[in-house]
Amino acid sequence: MGTLTSQRPELGLAAELELLEMTHARKFTREEFYTMVDAGIFDDDYKVELIDGRIVTEMAPIGGEHGWSVDNLTRLLVGTLLDTDLIVRVQSGVSFPGDRELQPDFAVYRRLPETRSNPGPSQILLVVEVADSSLRKDLTGKIYLYAEAGIPTYWVVDVRNRRVAVYTDPVDGVYSHLEHFSGDDMIDVCGKQIPVAKIF
Repeated sequence: MGTLTSQRPELGLAAELELLEMTHARKFTREEFYTMVDAGIFDDDYKVELIDGRIVTEMAPIGGEHGWSVDNLTRLLVGTLLDTDLIVRVQSGVSFPGDRELQPDFAVYRRLPETRSNPGPSQILLVVEVADSSLRKDLTGKIYLYAEAGIPTYWVVDVRNRRVAVYTDPVDGVYSHLEHFSGDDMIDVCGKQIPVAKIF
């Protein structure tokens, strides 16, 4: 386990959005995106997100090490936080400013009374992405989306290397603190501890 300061890599959020701009001629509003979701336009086999008005799709992971880790984390997070007022959202939408509707693997949040809308940054304490083939994306573009939204803690669960990168303390759109956990390390989840080894 080590402590590092996160640094912006060569290809960050701006560059990734510029690449998206070349392939998307029209931007969509959040309301239009919801209408398309409700109408069943998107294939269930694809993960669909709205980033600054652009609809981004990718194949949803099925089985393998990624699925195994998602299953393990579901059990760990739900079991660990069961006696709290926190909700563990699994592979479902979260709403960020700027027509951003993301679908992280996990979001831990406080539910607002009398609302059924997707949780936003003021409610979310932790976002987790389980990364295998998506590792580069989760460590470049996505990390800045979460940091810009002010999400206090962001995990990247690196399936191939069996370790968890924990980003905290977002400042001016960049996480200022990074720790890696692996092996027999214990990792903090909203004041409680889970063993990293049980994720993999």
